[in-house]
Formats: sequence, structure tokens, C-alpha cells
Amino acid sequence: KAIYAPADGAWGACVKPAGMPSFPRYPWERGTFVEEVAQGGKAFYDLGPPPSLEGGLVQRLDVGTSGIILVAFSLEAKEKMRELLSTHALLKTYHAIVEGSAAFEGENHTFYLDQASPERMRVNDRMVGRSVDAWIRTLQKTDSHSLVEFQTRAGVRHQVRAILAKLGHPLVGDSLYGEGGGRPHHLLHASSIEFSQGEPGKIEAPETDFFRSVRGELNLK
Repeated sequence: KAIYAPADGAWGACVKPAGMPSFPRYPWERGTFVEEVAQGGKAFYDLGPPPSLEGGLVQRLDVGTSGIILVAFSLEAKEKMRELLSTHALLKTYHAIVEGSAAFEGENHTFYLDQASPERMRVNDRMVGRSVDAWIRTLQKTDSHSLVEFQTRAGVRHQVRAILAKLGHPLVGDSLYGEGGGRPHHLLHASSIEFSQGEPGKIEAPETDFFRSVRGELNLK
């Protein structure tokens, strides 16, 4: 679902549903977000460097994560958007439903992540790996669960999931960094992207029906 496009149509912001891969790992894989955007055309796929099948994706979201994802429709636009990401000119906000009663008060933290295995990232106690500056606060909580807001300009794989698990509050439904709990996927939503300069300013994506339903179920209203 497209939620924003500039007048020239060179790029856009869309909403990826949870449970859908951002891009295919293999040419024969179907049901991915890239396939939805490409709509059967080859031009969008050609924007990704071979052998990558990412096409015009500017950034990726995990399969279980819903929310805003940026796409480009030309190489020039993709390079420009990727530069904004690499220079930390985009502020990304996530909403996460986590295990436990979290007491995050909106402080800034710096974390260091590296790859522990092909599937999993590790948050280090020392300054080893890629740095992630994050601002974390609790929006709602009960004795057993919390709704947490996580803001960062970094773009490290699994950063929200790994960091919150390290802090003792893994995402509900996260079988990689937590216990999973029988949910179909983890509860993480990319709720907004804010541009530090110029248009479009801030782009927001409402929480999905499933995300809201779990909030209601856990009394995180």
C-alpha cells in the first residue's frame, strides 16, 4: 500500500504487512513485497545490483515487521535515498510490544552490534561492531507486557529486536531473540520516518489491525 509519493514519482513510501518478506532470496520465490511493487514488470528488479533481488528497495524490514518501507523507481533516486540513510538523515520510529513491565523513560543510549550467527545479531558490552544510537521510552505497560517506542537513525539488521531483548524485554512473538509464545510473528511496527531537511517532513503509517488487536488483548490501549 502506497502512502506517499513526491510530485516527480521518483520514489515512494509504502506499508509492508507483517509476514511478508521484503524481497525474494531466490528467483522463484513468490509473495514478497518487491513482487507487489514491481507488479509483473522487470524495471523495478533491475534497480538492484546482481545477484541481489532487492530491486528498488531503499531499505528492508524483517518478515515479521510491518510498517513504512521506502522504494525508488530510478537508480538516481535509490542512490539519493540510500545516502540519506547512510548519513543518518532519516529518523525512524518503531512501536514494539514487548515482554515484561518496561520502565524506559526516554533516555538516549548507544549500543554496539555485530553478527553472532547468520541468523542472529549480538549486542556487545564493549565497543565492538556497528554503533546504534537509540531513544527508547515506554508508552503503555501492564504487569506483564509493554508498548515501547524506539527511535534511531541507524540501519543495523535486527537492531530493535536484539537491543530490546538485551535490555530484558524481547518482543512478543519473537522466537529468535525471545520465546515466541505461539504468535505467528514478532510484534514490531515501523510507524514513521522523518526527514531532517525539506519535504516531505514526517511520513506516518498507522498500526496494522493485527498489531492493534494484540495491544487490545494485552490491555495496552
